[in-house]
Order: sequence, then structure tokens, then C-alpha cells
Amino acid sequence: RVSCVQSICCEIGCANFFCCSTTCSHFLCCKVTDCRRICSIVGGSRILCSRVSCVQSVCCEIGCANFFCCSTTCSHFLCCKVTDCRHICSIASSTEYICIEDGGSGILYSRVSCANFFCCSTTCSHFLCCKVTDCRFICSIASGVLYICNEVGGSRILCSRVSCVQSICCEIGCANFFCCSTTCSHFLCCKVTDCRLICSIASCAELFCW
Repeated sequence: RVSCVQSICCEIGCANFFCCSTTCSHFLCCKVTDCRRICSIVGGSRILCSRVSCVQSVCCEIGCANFFCCSTTCSHFLCCKVTDCRHICSIASSTEYICIEDGGSGILYSRVSCANFFCCSTTCSHFLCCKVTDCRFICSIASGVLYICNEVGGSRILCSRVSCVQSICCEIGCANFFCCSTTCSHFLCCKVTDCRLICSIASCAELFCW
């Protein structure tokens, strides 16, 4: 609940919604074009969320389709399929975003299109498109590297830079394939389990194998 005397409307990353600024200097994503109407609705009949502490578990439906918009201690908005913001915050920790596809419209809350996957932030401060919902699991795999690659949309691969000496193989987002790191500093989604073999094939070129 905020007041909106200025009733300023702007289009900033709210997809087919509208972003309204308030006297509280926060942005609201609304399904209407008249911010003055939004402000009048704020009066008590409709809840609009702003950036507050997630300890309060504030959840609201504004521009997140049938999802929920949760504010976090990270001062970011999250569109989630869960209603408990505390759970989201515990995953987000003090990193960037945790986002989910918004009703199939592909709103880029994290500036990464994850199709029907989940977009999780890691301790590496990067986004990952994953088929799992627990970002802590992803982060534990990512360790101190950049990305963990996953199959996006069934064909595209997001890659990272780690050494293949560790021969790390993982089943995360590669469907029935395996994600292997190579000495070429890239991840490969392969049908084999031996990353050492993958590395020898990849040589030092930027190759993707299937």
C-alpha cells in the first residue's frame, strides 16, 4: 500500500504490463495503463508490493500472471510459483535474482530467457537456466566457476569456463545427456559419461557434442 501522487507511468521491462512509479520511489507492474487508477486502487482493495524485507513474507499478484511477486532482502522482485517468500529469499540469499517464466510470456526478470526452465542466480553472480528448482544445489555444483550449462529450449546450450582436469559430469538441464567441462573452458552436453573422453575430442576448439 503506497500513495501515488505523481502518477507517473513508464515502460521499463514490464512486458505487456505497465510500470508505475510511486511516491515511495518504487516501481509497480500493473495490468492497467492509468497509474492514477492504480493509485486509487491501492487505497485498500488491491495490494501492490514494493521493495520490503522478505521476512514479512509479502506476496502479491501484480504482473506475474498466476504467479506471485515477492520482494526480497536483495531488493529485487521475484515471480515465483510459490507463495512463501521466505523460501524464495532463503534460496536467493544475497545474490541477484531467482526468476521463473511468467505465464509462458517469457518476461526477462533476470535478462535471461529460460524458456520453460528456471533461472537461478549463483554465488558466481551469474544466471543459470536449470531444470531444477533448488538453486542451492546448482550453486554447489557451480562452485566458484561462472556458468553451469543447460539445454535451453531443447537445442541451445549455455556454456562456462572451468578446467576439465576435474572430469566433472552432471545431469542438470542436459536432459538425458551429461554436462562436461573441458580444457577448452566450455561445457558440453554429451551422451557419454567420461569427461576425459569429451575433452580429448573437444581439443581446444569451441565445440558442442551430442
